[in-house]
Order: sequence, then structure tokens, then C-alpha cells
Amino acid sequence: MRIIEPETETDAGAPAPPSVDPASPEELTRRFLALANGDEDAGAQALSTPECWSKECRSFASQAGKKFQARESAPPRAAGSRAVADADVICPGERKCDFVHLLLLRTELGWRVADVIEDDLKAADWLR
Repeated sequence: MRIIEPETETDAGAPAPPSVDPASPEELTRRFLALANGDEDAGAQALSTPECWSKECRSFASQAGKKFQARESAPPRAAGSRAVADADVICPGERKCDFVHLLLLRTELGWRVADVIEDDLKAADWLR
């Protein structure tokens, strides 16, 4: 039997979307922020729910890497099938210019980003 390794790049030379679904909120947060910061929209989309991608996730990913960098500021907090990850938005000059919460949801495909928000109360409610 011959084992064929999966390709790591698409025909256009861009990295392929993630082939293994995130198994934890920590892994999802790390991968989503890296893909968004690296201007890899296809990968960021694969790690988002369709509802989030049609709204906040697409907007966040399209701006990260161009207007700002996003950095995880604290480990995700989880409650059952939901988690919240916090990220600092770093503007030019290494200046923290904003703060967002990534609302994470465990789906049948693994963990996904369900929303990107600034509202602390909504983030706290997500875990209830």
C-alpha cells in the first residue's frame, strides 16, 4: 500500500484551508488568528460558522493583516460546547487600539468561530 501525503498548497500557491478540524478552543483561536493575520481568507472561512462568515468573521479576517494584527490576550474560557477567546487588536506602531472577543462553538465539524464582538456582557452571556 502506498501512502499519499496531502498537498499543502492550492494551485494558486496559497496555503490550503485547514484539513484537520480544531479539537480545542485553544487550537481554534491560534489557527483562526494566524490565518486572519496572514490574509488567508479561505482558511479563516473554514474555521468560521457560515453565519459568522457572512457577517463579522469575514470583516475581521479581511482587515487583519492589512490594518491591524490580532493577538490572543488570554486563554479561552469554555463552558460545555461554547467558549470565549479574547484578542487584542494591535495597530501600527505596536499600539493596542482595540479588543475583541471570539465566540467559539463546538459543532459536528469541530470548534468554529461563531462571532467576533466587542461587547463584554454578550461574551459573558455566551458562556451561560
